Amino acid sequence: PSDPRTRNYFLVHPSALSMALLMIVYMLLVVVIIPAFMRNRKPFNLKSSIIGYDVLMVMINGYFFVKTLQISRFGLEMWNFKNTKGDTSEKAMEFIDTAYYYYLSKLVDMVDTFFMAFRKKNSHISFLHVWHHISLPFAGWLFMKYNPYMPTICIIPIINTFIHVIMYSYYGLAALGPQMQKYLWWKRYITQIQLMQFVCVMSWFVVVYYKQTDLPIGYMACNFGNAVFLYLLFAGFYRSSYTKTTTTQTSIKAQKTQ
Repeated sequence: PSDPRTRNYFLVHPSALSMALLMIVYMLLVVVIIPAFMRNRKPFNLKSSIIGYDVLMVMINGYFFVKTLQISRFGLEMWNFKNTKGDTSEKAMEFIDTAYYYYLSKLVDMVDTFFMAFRKKNSHISFLHVWHHISLPFAGWLFMKYNPYMPTICIIPIINTFIHVIMYSYYGLAALGPQMQKYLWWKRYITQIQLMQFVCVMSWFVVVYYKQTDLPIGYMACNFGNAVFLYLLFAGFYRSSYTKTTTTQTSIKAQKTQ
């Protein structure tokens, strides 16, 4: 049964089918409809909008990073494995409200795909990108609908928001133009810390599985499986984007010295 504490929250009450339909509409728009609309049109110039969006996302994720640190007592609540079902204390509701707005921020994350589509950057709208933007809001919906107060998983948004501050800072700087490229040598390290994030999430879900008493096994299995899948997707992206490039550059240098 759904949790009564969030039953009337916007975009939490809908059924799984409704959420699935919402994600399907998103996929159709960014993969089929907008690319078809843009086929014979010039890419939109959205530089100012993109920079503004990236700055906004840095601020949003920075806020949730600080707020989650505050309500989790700098992460110490991750060791709280008590049963929290039905807890309507002030502390619990503050946690739930923060988790709710964090969940909504994952929907706002999807906006960057529309920027890509209208700029005809269709190669950037990869399976990894789309799956990442679909699976995380869906996981957030599951959390908010069925068990919205689990202090033990506070470590996940702490890590995630920290990474997103770095990530959107990079995107904002990159959007300023080619003159910034020489300062963006650290792009590959963003993917590295994302991979580390998934390892942390997988490891912590194993701990929570053995310690938490009121967490549905289905929820655990879905999130653990998604973390594994995302790790494999990001690892594949890292390998194709950086490892192969480094190997190719090394081979070219070796040929030049022969």
